[in-house]
Amino acid sequence: MFDFIRNHQRLMQVLLALLIMPSFAFWGVQSYMRDRDTGEGIAKVDGMSISQADFEGQQRKELDRMRRIMGGSVDPKMLDTPEARAQTLQTLIEDRVLADEIVRQHLTVSDTQVRDEVASMPEIRKLYGADGKLDVAAYDRLLEASGLTRDQLLSEVRRGILMREIASTIPNSSVVPQSVVLELAAALGQTREVQALAFKPADFAAEVKVDDEDIKKYYDSHLAEFQVPEQIKVQYLVLDQAALAAGLTVTDEEIKTFYAENQNRFVVPEERRASHILIKVAKDASAADREKARARAQEILAKLRANPADFPRLAKQYSEDEGSAEKGGDLDWANAGAYVKPFADALFALKPNEMSDLVQTEFGYHIIEVTGVRPGSVRALDQVRPQIEAELRKRTAATRFANQAEEFRNVVYNQADSLDPAAQKFGLKLQTRDGVTREANPAFGPKDPLNNDKLRQDLFSDDVLKKKHNTEAVDVAPSTLAAARIEAYTPSSTKTLSEVSDAIKKTLVAERSKDLAAKAGQARLAQLQKDPSDAGFGPVTPVSRSKPGTLSPAAVKAIFQADASKLPSFCGVALPDDAYGIFRIVKVDTPATPDQARTINLKSQLIRAAGELEFSSYVEGLKQRLKVQINNKAFDAPKTADAGQP
Repeated sequence: MFDFIRNHQRLMQVLLALLIMPSFAFWGVQSYMRDRDTGEGIAKVDGMSISQADFEGQQRKELDRMRRIMGGSVDPKMLDTPEARAQTLQTLIEDRVLADEIVRQHLTVSDTQVRDEVASMPEIRKLYGADGKLDVAAYDRLLEASGLTRDQLLSEVRRGILMREIASTIPNSSVVPQSVVLELAAALGQTREVQALAFKPADFAAEVKVDDEDIKKYYDSHLAEFQVPEQIKVQYLVLDQAALAAGLTVTDEEIKTFYAENQNRFVVPEERRASHILIKVAKDASAADREKARARAQEILAKLRANPADFPRLAKQYSEDEGSAEKGGDLDWANAGAYVKPFADALFALKPNEMSDLVQTEFGYHIIEVTGVRPGSVRALDQVRPQIEAELRKRTAATRFANQAEEFRNVVYNQADSLDPAAQKFGLKLQTRDGVTREANPAFGPKDPLNNDKLRQDLFSDDVLKKKHNTEAVDVAPSTLAAARIEAYTPSSTKTLSEVSDAIKKTLVAERSKDLAAKAGQARLAQLQKDPSDAGFGPVTPVSRSKPGTLSPAAVKAIFQADASKLPSFCGVALPDDAYGIFRIVKVDTPATPDQARTINLKSQLIRAAGELEFSSYVEGLKQRLKVQINNKAFDAPKTADAGQP
């Protein structure tokens, strides 16, 4: 195994890259194609400066992304470590050089391609009803939850397509020898039979002695652990569009009027069921190859003209569309928007049960047969009443919120000594929350207004903390304003020794018990390596990398790193429960023939990882061509965007 690693170092680098390669978030193209400037900035790409504002903007994007993933409770200081700052800058630089390459290669994407890509997203596909109509309200809610507008989503998708176009221009010359794949697959498929022996800290707790001096020493050297942060009791108000919508009444007359004025929105387009046979043609195929594919498709069409009933059989035999060939070419019901334009035009020009001539699309040559037609219609008022009512509520609430928002801001600001006037004027309930600190509190929940960084920052400002004023009205979520004031303030303090003495004793006993267990385990391991024995070990259990059972990753790693040339073999490792484990390896089983599915998957992973490395090298080449320069002096001082500190 070690010879294998030595002999294939490049391949192992690829495998490692597969495991740790980060995915890159690509941001704007147009925003990067600015005029050249003469400012110093923190870096330059082909003479274009990356300013501190650019850097902080990227930090805010990363912070917002982390909040969406982690539920809102993210410490901005995470982005101020040297490693995080360096990665943020590298992301900006990589985006700049790739954006330059998009312009240099004159890459464009059609609006149709962007819309098709959006429609194919699993989250978006779920929003289409049985009638093929997109639930626009649900679509907007999904975008709102993601922190995106419609235009921003389309822009992000467009950039993603362009980035794929760039990646596709890089020749993938990576070749992974089959012998290497088989050898690595065999190693990964190996099973080792082991017995376990655990040394648990609890078994050594009785040996640990902790006196008052130990406790005092720990307390004095860990005072930061016993700090209680300053806390405030907060009174706050929330004005939000959703609450306004819930309290609105929509009349039957309004619903009928909306329905009559927006009939086109409730049209169910004509649907057709079709079958097809596809003979593929690559986008970069030569004229000769295209003609060869056309001739083959023409032969199949001739057979169908002679015997149309053979369509399902011939589709299974000849069609190169993997998704429909096994179903006799059946594409199920769909409207015209589901297909590329040449296909849709041909399909909807046919009569029921009619067969097309050859239809050429970007995928190749199709033979299409219409097997069913559902005429278009207009959905009845009763079917769309809930949808119309929800939209009218939302529209009215949006208008009302827009009208009230500025007035709410003014009342909160102008009558800064109390929130009561705002509560009475807008019919809002005053709420209170205790235990608010400068940091977000996960227990409050990600959508809690008091987990908003800006609102908490305002609460701990001098104007609010010392002068007892209201905060300004803060946008804590889309179409949601909140204002707050402090009812009570508790300064930071340090817990006394008597308050934490018992907890310290438990900590010291746990730490020392863990150390004793590890020392006993290591001593036993050394003895076993000199004088093998099975005394005290549990039952024999098979372990493989793909089926580790209850073992931790660290234990599995230790077991498969152990030298098994002579059995029994022993290894030791710290376990997740603070115990120390010894494993006795009694048998090694390497399959003569690696699992075929695993081998295929492994090879594709290695090739994909090699391609990612090639792409990374390509980006590095672009950096060199564009003469990337980093101004270390300007970049050194940490300054996190949206740090949330007053």
